[in-house]
Amino acid sequence: MTTEIYQPVSLLKDFVKQVVILEDYLPGSEETSLPYFADGLPGIVLQQCDTGMYLNKTKKLSTFFLYGQTVKPIELSMTGGFRIIIFYLYSHVAKVLFRLNSNEITDTCLDLTLLNKFGLKQLIVKLEDSGSSRAQMDLINRFLITHIYGNDLSIDRGLDFAVRRLVESKNPGSLRDIRHQLHISERTFERKFADHVGITPKLFARICQFHASLQQLQRQQFNKLTDIAIDNGYADQSHFIRSFKEFTGLTPSRFSELILKPYRGQ
Repeated sequence: MTTEIYQPVSLLKDFVKQVVILEDYLPGSEETSLPYFADGLPGIVLQQCDTGMYLNKTKKLSTFFLYGQTVKPIELSMTGGFRIIIFYLYSHVAKVLFRLNSNEITDTCLDLTLLNKFGLKQLIVKLEDSGSSRAQMDLINRFLITHIYGNDLSIDRGLDFAVRRLVESKNPGSLRDIRHQLHISERTFERKFADHVGITPKLFARICQFHASLQQLQRQQFNKLTDIAIDNGYADQSHFIRSFKEFTGLTPSRFSELILKPYRGQ
C-alpha cells in the first residue's frame, strides 16, 4: 500500500490539517483491514474500492462521506484494489462547513452523495470522471475553497484557541484555565463543544491525551510504559493502561503485538 501525505493548500490551512491518499492495486480476493482509533479529528473521505468499503465488516460506506468524532475503535475493510483520499479537518470546523451540529455525526458518518446542496452533486460527478488521485484531491480543494470563501464561512476563534491549547497541552486539567481565558461559563463552553466538536471538552481532552500517548507508543520513544504515562500527564501507568484500553479495546502491550508488529513486518 502506498501512502502520500500532503499539507493543506494555504487557503484551507485553518480548516484542513492534512490530506492523506492511500492506494493499493490488489487481486480481487485479497482483503485489507485498516484499524482506526480516536484522534480528535473529523474528516471527508473519498473512497473507490473494488467491492466497496465496510465499517466493522457490516456497514457498507458511501463513496464520499463526512465522518465525525470517532470515540469507539473501528475497523475499515475492503477487498481488492482501492484508493482512499482523506481530508482530515480540524476538530471544530465540520459544523461551519456543512451547517450541522457535530454531535449528530459523532461515531457515525454523513453520506455526502445524498446532499443536494453546496454544489456537492456537481463535485461528485467530477470526482467520478477523474482518473487520478491528485486530480481528485485538487477537485476537493477547489470545492472547499469556493464553498468557504464564496459563502464567507468563518470558524469560531475562541473555540479554535481552546482546541489548539488542548491538543498541545495533553492535559485534561487545563480546561478551567482555558475557560477563564475565554471568559465563558462552563455551560457555554460545553454547549459550544457539543455543537462544533461533537463531544464534551473533557472527553476531547482525554482523546488528545490518548492520541499523544498512542503516537509515542507507535514511534517507540520510551523505555517502559511508565515513561509514556508520565510524558502524557497520566497519574500513573495503570491510569494510562485503562485509558488506552478504553479507546482501543486493547492494552498497550497487546496493541503493540497485534497492530504495530504486523505493520512493521516483524
